[in-house]
Amino acid sequence: MSFGFPNANNDFEYHDSNEESFWPSFTDIMMVIVMVFLLVAVSVILNNYQLLENLKKSIQAQQLASSIAEDTQLKNSTLEEQLLQLKQQLALANNQISAAKESNKTTQAELLKNQQIIKELNAISKQQTQQLEEKTAYFATLEQQAKQQQKEQQNKVEDLKAQIEVLRNSLTENSSAYRELQQTLSNKSSKIEQLQTSLTEKTDQYNELKKKGESNETQLLSLQGELNSLDKKYQKLLRPARSAKNKFVVAIIYTKRKGRPIYRLRIHPKGEYKNVSRSQLERKMAKLKKQHKNNLYVKVVIPKNSGLSYNEALKFTSFMQKSYDYYFQPKETEKAKEKPKSKE
Repeated sequence: MSFGFPNANNDFEYHDSNEESFWPSFTDIMMVIVMVFLLVAVSVILNNYQLLENLKKSIQAQQLASSIAEDTQLKNSTLEEQLLQLKQQLALANNQISAAKESNKTTQAELLKNQQIIKELNAISKQQTQQLEEKTAYFATLEQQAKQQQKEQQNKVEDLKAQIEVLRNSLTENSSAYRELQQTLSNKSSKIEQLQTSLTEKTDQYNELKKKGESNETQLLSLQGELNSLDKKYQKLLRPARSAKNKFVVAIIYTKRKGRPIYRLRIHPKGEYKNVSRSQLERKMAKLKKQHKNNLYVKVVIPKNSGLSYNEALKFTSFMQKSYDYYFQPKETEKAKEKPKSKE
């Protein structure tokens, strides 16, 4: 039986059918309200019917009293007897009328009580309807939040895919740079062999020219100059590997966050890293270079998640080492050799 009310459960068809609802459905609430209303209506009708029956009996009693009074008047000869009978019948009728009035009062009291019950049920129904609307709005909010979270997760997945693609490209660039470095080292090794061969040949030529005497002095001096130049290049190629041993080590961490470069400097090996600007970093490094001269070892650290491209990291590392590291600075002896000799 639907009583013309809409099925409130139709608004929640997307929920799991196996999930037990904590709150009673709107249809169940309206069903209870209608049943209570029908019970109260039936009770009122029965009480009114009983009252009507009592009134009919009272009227019948009055009619019976009248009939009895007439019969008694005909049968009895004296007015006093007739009056006494009439009084008795009237008292009986009055008693019946009083009983009917009491019954009517009881019926009215029950009717008022039932009306109060109906009002309370209407209030409960209104409250349940309001709660139902609030829960509907709450479920709509939850659904919106779930959609928003799903969208955010998709955006995060897209960001991760983009980062993976950047890392893949960076790895490709690193592999290419590594191959280029290997090729450069191979070329330098070939040049060293060529220089060694050339040095051997020039030395042999020098020995031959020296045996020829002072007549070939001009040619000898020329070869000596070439020999010195080749020797200098050879010494540079055979220079010891770069090492932090017995050096004053300065560490620099270079990263980038949201497109902004971040520099962190550690002057002492047991010290802490401190954030500095680029200008502060270069001023401090220039001061350290002046203090330690060719004993300064510059260690550049590029973390894995630095946010830098391979070219940016390589450019910064090359600049800091060529500007301040001992290994990339010209030696004092080389500077002295490069000065032109005074003519005697």
